[in-house]
Amino acid sequence: GLYTSTDNGEHWSSSPIWKVSGNQGEGWKHFRIGITAAVNKIKFKANLAGYNFCDIALDNISIGHWVHEQPPIVITGMETWTQENYFNQDIIIENGGKLILQGDDEHHPTKIHMHPDCKIIVKPGGQLIANTIWLLPFPETRMWQGIEVWGEPNNHQYCIDGRYLQGYLELGYKTVIQKAVCALRLYSSEEWGHMGGIVHANGSLFWDNNKTLHAWYYHNFNPYNYKETDYNSYFKNCKFEFRSNEYEQLSNPPMFHKHIDLCKVRGISFKGCEFSIPSTPKDYISLWSCGIAAYDAGFTVDGICQDVVYPCTRYEKSKFKHFFNAILVDNPIESPYTFTVKNTEFINNAYGIFARNADFATVLYSTFRVGKHCNLLCSGGIYLDGISHFKIEENDFRNNTSVEDIHTFGVIVSNSGASNTVYRNSFSGLKCGNLAFGVNHQSNNDAIGLVFSCNNNTENGYDFFVLKDPNLSGGNNNGPQQS
Repeated sequence: GLYTSTDNGEHWSSSPIWKVSGNQGEGWKHFRIGITAAVNKIKFKANLAGYNFCDIALDNISIGHWVHEQPPIVITGMETWTQENYFNQDIIIENGGKLILQGDDEHHPTKIHMHPDCKIIVKPGGQLIANTIWLLPFPETRMWQGIEVWGEPNNHQYCIDGRYLQGYLELGYKTVIQKAVCALRLYSSEEWGHMGGIVHANGSLFWDNNKTLHAWYYHNFNPYNYKETDYNSYFKNCKFEFRSNEYEQLSNPPMFHKHIDLCKVRGISFKGCEFSIPSTPKDYISLWSCGIAAYDAGFTVDGICQDVVYPCTRYEKSKFKHFFNAILVDNPIESPYTFTVKNTEFINNAYGIFARNADFATVLYSTFRVGKHCNLLCSGGIYLDGISHFKIEENDFRNNTSVEDIHTFGVIVSNSGASNTVYRNSFSGLKCGNLAFGVNHQSNNDAIGLVFSCNNNTENGYDFFVLKDPNLSGGNNNGPQQS
């Protein structure tokens, strides 16, 4: 292993900053190792571990400045990397290339250190597989650029004969991406037209990134009938979070706005995932922070079933904590995109779900703990504006703050138009359980509109509050509300 000293050898690092073990084969191996400018002595220490027939050799050691170099490292065939390494070049995986980054200890993932100006590019037809790997910048006071997974908009995302036409990224258990400007771009930041990259993440960790996922302007389709289908990307059991004060240690940390950024895509799914930001205000966290932000886009959030029989009764729920809008959906009028949220917990967000113009939205079996967020005087579980044919069913809304001057709401509905139902939900301890305003019935039939049915209200300031529109002659909802 390699040990460092900053005081001319009087004291040495307690553990190696780089190490390699096991049989490395007969050929020479090339490694880059990053050390800070404060280091003035280094030493290598070998442990034979009782073996008498070993040979260890070091050669061609050079020390230089850590700068972004050209040309990039290009992967055209099958390669497997298993050792900690430092890279000050871009890594490009070409069509037909496959790079496997494989660590061997889930408690101590193998680190890949990237120069702040560097990124990894997976081109259409290329594959990157990472398991128990930790991708982070060097030095850690700056952010690196992240991974770009490229696609071709005119190609589908189906796997045929074991191959994808698009770039493919697979992130496995305990794989970490940390301190990236954008951890995952499913398009090219260099050239317009390379949208449609694929990511499958299971048990992965996304720490201290300015943004984790950005996907836009791609429509997947069935290659046999050419009908549009969901985007082939998912996240299962993943965490999107900030660790301790790591982000604050960046030099000039950029403002954080959202973990997930979607535009003109449909059907990316998040199951059993946790989204959070610090619970106390930070200078680097926008007041308008989001867990998921969708602009003319659709997606699914759900839990993961823990039962082995059907129907499932136990779920590992998805969670959202401390955002302004945990989920923001901002679609234009008559957008074709919608969203589904099920088996999810919302804790201390200004709004759990804030959505516009997403007809057929569905929110089921979720809990909303409505609490104080920053200095806002209002907080709510769900706010739906201009959405018809929605389902809000069997959710639980509760006040989660003891501050008396905070106005907490369960469900807010405005201008929902045609038939909609808020059904079998529970509302407890809120300033107002259900608030409705605007036009919440069909324009040509007052008898068809918003219905509150079979809900349970306890200890709310108001169970139902309907604001009358002074421009309307009648009420805004559909007759008796049945709750």
